Amino acid sequence: MAFLRCIFCMVMVVISPLFAISQTTFKVELPAVVAVDDTFSVIFKVNTNRVDVNIEDFESLNFQEFEVITGPYITQSIVTSFCNFGSDKSMMTNFVNFDNAVQSTTEYRYVLKAVNTGIFLLGGSTVTVDDKQFTTTAIQVKVLSAAVAKNELIPDIEIPDSDIYVSYVASKDTVYKGEALLTTLLRYRKDELLGVSNNAKCLHTSKSLNGYYRHHLPSLGYMSSDTLIDQFDYAVDTLEQALIFPCQAGVLEVSPVEQFSTIYLMLDTVTSYSDEFKKRVFGDLYGTGSNLRSVDINKKMLSLPFDIVVKELPEDKPSLFQGAIGTFDVDVKLSKDTTMVNEQCSVIVTISGVGNLVHVTAPKLELEGGFEVRSLNDEYRVDRSGYKVIKSFEYPFVFTEKGTFYTPSIEFSYFDLSENRYKTIITEPLSIEVQ
Repeated sequence: MAFLRCIFCMVMVVISPLFAISQTTFKVELPAVVAVDDTFSVIFKVNTNRVDVNIEDFESLNFQEFEVITGPYITQSIVTSFCNFGSDKSMMTNFVNFDNAVQSTTEYRYVLKAVNTGIFLLGGSTVTVDDKQFTTTAIQVKVLSAAVAKNELIPDIEIPDSDIYVSYVASKDTVYKGEALLTTLLRYRKDELLGVSNNAKCLHTSKSLNGYYRHHLPSLGYMSSDTLIDQFDYAVDTLEQALIFPCQAGVLEVSPVEQFSTIYLMLDTVTSYSDEFKKRVFGDLYGTGSNLRSVDINKKMLSLPFDIVVKELPEDKPSLFQGAIGTFDVDVKLSKDTTMVNEQCSVIVTISGVGNLVHVTAPKLELEGGFEVRSLNDEYRVDRSGYKVIKSFEYPFVFTEKGTFYTPSIEFSYFDLSENRYKTIITEPLSIEVQ
């Protein structure tokens, strides 16, 4: 048995479901309350069920108390439907009963600016459709001062905690005393919350930081990814990263982080948010979609604290161990292979790798022969990931005698996390010719 399949078409502007209208209507849409200096739209709509109507003699409302920014801007949209029959063919051209399958909408749009406070009655507007005159009813508009409008026009909206929240997480839950632990503050927000500030302010609630200290890492810039939680799509923003260095063994609680975000929402819109979101956040606040109002909502969020287990390092520490934990290399070089008497030269020792070098001091360096050591220079660098570190030491000196001299070996001890044992690196001596 053949079935009826309706296909909807749109001409020019509007996409709309199929419906029939049997008469001409003329109405106006505008907000009931606005603020001084706000701009807003006034839209006159002529709806008919035919496309061959004659619309003329449109006369707008009296806008004396308002500044007309633009208008009238005229658009026309036509929604039609046609039907085809048959279960096997994708398209047939048997058109049926167009009298009830057309909607034509002509809009006259103005953009106005509210100038003075008060209550204003905008008188009826007229239009002639097929020699018949239609009139809109008078509309009352209340114009408020900016201060009053802030309370009346921008309602107290509370964004549910399930829509946007923060989580403070660590890369590991068990570390050694002194080991660098990467922590990250993440913000989860449902995809419908598109307008959220990126320059988020974070405040760590504990000022004493009992049992550990924190080193904030340089910003990586705005980073965001997507994830699915309880069948909802969330955007995940990386707000902050820091290294935590435990100072004592045991179970340590990492304090929560307060995070402040500004959420930008558009009120009086039907299309920007899903029905579920509007019911959850806006309630009955949203309107027809004719006039949008931006609302900034400040949201304070608090992450949950979490525990980390901190273990003591093994007791068999080398005598030169200074607390370096990770995996490292040591490089020793001379600023020049040949120098002159009383000409400055330098030995540069660079320790690099992944881990914690915060407490490492300059290795001991003693040169043989006649020389004079100048002031020691050091540099400590951490890359943006927080794990790759470089610590370099420069030993400037001058020789007071001619000859061939050798730098001593450099010894550096650290605890290797990959093998859970102490290691000591011993470098080879370097020779320098003094002329």
